[in-house]
Amino acid sequence: MKTELQILREWEQRFPGKNPTRQQIDLALEFANGRRNVAEPARAGSGKTSSNYMGLTWAPELLIASRWPEIKVVQFNTANRIEGQEKVRELEKASLLPPGRVEVTTFHSMCDGFLRAKFRDRKFGDPDQEREYKHAAKALGFKPDAAGKYKDDAHDLIKLVGDIAVKGKEMVPFAKAGHELVDMAMDFELIATAEQEDAGWTQAAVCDAALRTMLLGLEWDGTRSFTDMIWWPLRRGWIYPCATLVLIDEFQDLSPFMYAVARKIVRFDRGGRLFMVGDPYQCIYEWRGANVQAMGEFASEFKAAILKLTGTFRCPVSVVDLAKQVVGDYESIPGAKQGSVTQLAFDKLHEKAKPGDFVLSRKTAPLARVCMRLLKHGIPAKIEGSQLGKGLVSLIKKLKPKSMPDFLEKLNKYIEKEIGRFEELAKTKKSAQNHIDMVKDQRDVLVAMSEGISGLKELTARVESLFVDSKTGETPKQVICSTVHKAKGREANRVFLLEESFMWKPPTWGLPGQPAPVPAKAPGSTWEILATEEMRLWYVAVTRTKDELIILGGVPGIKPIEEKK
Repeated sequence: MKTELQILREWEQRFPGKNPTRQQIDLALEFANGRRNVAEPARAGSGKTSSNYMGLTWAPELLIASRWPEIKVVQFNTANRIEGQEKVRELEKASLLPPGRVEVTTFHSMCDGFLRAKFRDRKFGDPDQEREYKHAAKALGFKPDAAGKYKDDAHDLIKLVGDIAVKGKEMVPFAKAGHELVDMAMDFELIATAEQEDAGWTQAAVCDAALRTMLLGLEWDGTRSFTDMIWWPLRRGWIYPCATLVLIDEFQDLSPFMYAVARKIVRFDRGGRLFMVGDPYQCIYEWRGANVQAMGEFASEFKAAILKLTGTFRCPVSVVDLAKQVVGDYESIPGAKQGSVTQLAFDKLHEKAKPGDFVLSRKTAPLARVCMRLLKHGIPAKIEGSQLGKGLVSLIKKLKPKSMPDFLEKLNKYIEKEIGRFEELAKTKKSAQNHIDMVKDQRDVLVAMSEGISGLKELTARVESLFVDSKTGETPKQVICSTVHKAKGREANRVFLLEESFMWKPPTWGLPGQPAPVPAKAPGSTWEILATEEMRLWYVAVTRTKDELIILGGVPGIKPIEEKK
């Protein structure tokens, strides 16, 4: 048994001059002495990664005699896995962790291990991402020509059905009927086109074909996709308890099938423990299956201890005071710098912005305007998200324009047609409204990007050059223009916020001459349930800054498409 005094002494030895918070001490004691499952709500910038990896150094599971690691840390994505593996190596080098006792993995790589264990006699190659499309073609009854190709319309339908099948495995892994996939497909903008519906492929028919594709995916042919890595073992019951202490990071972002895996890998029969770590207030992926109430449901079902990390090491006092309007228990650590929250007119942005700054928006369209304005003034800038750019290029090609005027005319007609298809459905289904918002955003981005462009090749080149992905761990050499979703998990010394792009704004920004921000209701009240996704999105945005938050106002709108005379 570790005492609090022992924890404090060892902490001082490891981090001279850095006193732990009360919450960090409680977490370390739980790792060292606890036998409970733990729900750990960790606010933005609260040092959860460092706190939890340090906590593992006190875990008695390290001492269990076993051929395999008894502690498993499951990260949400590859970038976090790499970061976690580096921390483990540092702790091993400092003799704080015995070598090989802590495994850091992702859901995909861990479940692929279960799949390989089941088929030890199989030779596994790299994941075949075309696998779902092959099954989709089979489910649709399509056959390629002598050259192995499909007609353009058949190819588009195969890709749509294949993509729905992939997301179906992730979101409704045990779907019994195609209609269970319809809302999910719409949430992901995987929508049958007007032309496909005219040909008899309604959204329901497309989803029925996707269900057949999913079932065909259970026929082992020696290949698997990334999605199969999880879906196969989960569907067939090949996942088994494999660690005594399991820590799941970014719990608020887990899809249903990831949560199902997490429940199965703990050796509860040997006194195993499950730590679920995340911030419900950073749950901004409800549309892809994340559950804002998952932390509370887990705590209730597993009778888990609730250990919060509410103090932020990232955000200055001024930003914490602001964010408290959504997250009432958000706190500044002792000695935190004041920082600043200020306002700036959009037309002054180029005078202040510099490489390394973030410009954040709810939607992509305003970022196109920002990016081009900065470039015009000689300031390097880019829009985060290469996949967004590829989607825009795909739309340009889909319309088959002959000239820029023809492109703008066809773009306007396409958007109007898409809005008309889903306008009635949007009155009752959020997924339909999401689709309408998405196509409107695509139109506005392309209209903004078209300014000063004389040819389609030039437009395509502009889109491809401006929509790129940042490399993890590198200091940006440009101003990063990003949606909040793309910026999640990142930070910058200075963040510009496009105020007008957000659907929810605080009652007060706490600017000079304004009333002080009013904290949200106390934790544990109905406020935790009532905080909407739009409020959470705003909270994620403002907490990306380490020093300055600048509220950018007066962002010019996108010029409407002029009707052809």
